[in-house]
Amino acid sequence: MNETLSLKQQMLNVPNKISAARLGLACVLFALIPLKLYWAALIVFLVAAGSDWIDGWYARKYNLVTQLGRILDPFCDKVLICGAYILIAVEMAPGFPWYA
Repeated sequence: MNETLSLKQQMLNVPNKISAARLGLACVLFALIPLKLYWAALIVFLVAAGSDWIDGWYARKYNLVTQLGRILDPFCDKVLICGAYILIAVEMAPGFPWYA
């Protein structure tokens, strides 16, 4: 029983929580771009990108590197960067959406 609690505590450490929050910030960013709130989107993007550095630093400093963190951190990075890039490209595309 103690091993299970210890494993849960290891998986729910501070760096993993920061990465999960970055995924939530990505969703906020994805709502702001279509609403044309570009300055707010930029601020959310910068906070999310800064949190990537913070969670990596924290995990290395306090030796909190986990298997979940090794998967979650790059996944959140890809979602944030690629999603923002795609949404900005869609906003810039003339005549989009083509089905409307």
